Amino acid sequence: MNGSTHNNNVGRAGEFLALSRLSFAGISCILVQHEIDDAYLKTPSGKLLTLQVKTASRKSGNLTQYRWNTQPVRDKKSDVYALVAYDIKKIYWARGDDPVIKKTSTRLYPEAFDNEEQLLKQVINSFID
Repeated sequence: MNGSTHNNNVGRAGEFLALSRLSFAGISCILVQHEIDDAYLKTPSGKLLTLQVKTASRKSGNLTQYRWNTQPVRDKKSDVYALVAYDIKKIYWARGDDPVIKKTSTRLYPEAFDNEEQLLKQVINSFID
């Protein structure tokens, strides 16, 4: 597969992977077709959050890091980001205001995904009063 069809399929696969992990963690979520957000989440405490999913199908450049375009749309960011490394089926979870989310593109080494479940809990709990 080439071009935008491949990119759309990879992106959609990443969205479903992220939503399945959220559902398994007890967080209600719904996929949306919105310019800025990919999903809406409801935490167990009832807090509503927005989610942006970015998916890389493999490491890029020198093949040591994953890279995602994280440039905000009209200077708006989602509450939560899911940076998906699809080839290893792992997700790096971050708040939208986390400094790891860069203004143009975000890069991570594979080791950053080692504590996926802990990161998800940490991010969700950071929104709970």
